[in-house]
Amino acid sequence: MLEGLDKDWYTAGNRRFASYSNIPGGKYRFRLKARLTEGPWIESGDPIAVFVSSPFYFTWWFYLLCAVVISLIIYTIFKYRLTHILKMERMRTSISSDLHDEVGASLTSISLFSEMVRQPGATTEKKEEYLQRIGERSRDSIEKMSDIIWSINPDNDNLNQMLVRMKNYATEVAEAVDITVHWTESGDLSGARLSMEDRKNVYLFFKEAVNNAIKHSGAQNIYLHLATTAHLITISIMDDGKGFDSAAITSGNGLKNLQRRAALLHGTNTIESCKNKGTAVTLHFTPSNN
Repeated sequence: MLEGLDKDWYTAGNRRFASYSNIPGGKYRFRLKARLTEGPWIESGDPIAVFVSSPFYFTWWFYLLCAVVISLIIYTIFKYRLTHILKMERMRTSISSDLHDEVGASLTSISLFSEMVRQPGATTEKKEEYLQRIGERSRDSIEKMSDIIWSINPDNDNLNQMLVRMKNYATEVAEAVDITVHWTESGDLSGARLSMEDRKNVYLFFKEAVNNAIKHSGAQNIYLHLATTAHLITISIMDDGKGFDSAAITSGNGLKNLQRRAALLHGTNTIESCKNKGTAVTLHFTPSNN
């Protein structure tokens, strides 16, 4: 009998051994008794103490480990879903804000100019002026909508995709006013990726800086350079124009927009300008995780 496992004595017959398998872990006592033919039963002395180790998957620490692992899996899934929900919410908020700020104002002005064109007292010259402004606002709205749609397209999160758009834009607007664009790059761009927010803010920063150079610098050349390192991206927009007084460097919405975009990127923006020596706008930032 193995006390703790057998409910009663087990008759072994002529066998001189006892065999047990699949014994649960724990403490047992092995007892033995025997008799001669028709003689009395004689039990051996002190029972033999037997200790059986439990398999690791039946131990308390394994149960605790499983509970911890399951809790971590549930927490990771919850955190992933929460992060995804927050990311989608930020995306919706960003798109809504962009549509309101970038497109809403243009559509409002289009509506106002349309009402002014229909006024009985408007002269032909005024109507022509209003229609011209409607056309300008319409083109501006189309361009802004194109920028928004491009920025939220996940196929464009590669830095090379953004560079193609930046080059095309700079070349197109510069050639219209006979300004030559010089583009250079350094560093490995093949693996660099940008989140939707970073992509939008970098592109709008770049557009603002290029537009400022084209509209106000009187330059003949614009020099664009992009450099990448392991953790940092640098974009420089330089021109050989007339420059401006550094005392007025913080004035104007264009410069404020540059500072705002750099802040949204958690980066730094420097603007250096000297009269008759041109202006250099530089952006340094570290891409955020997607």
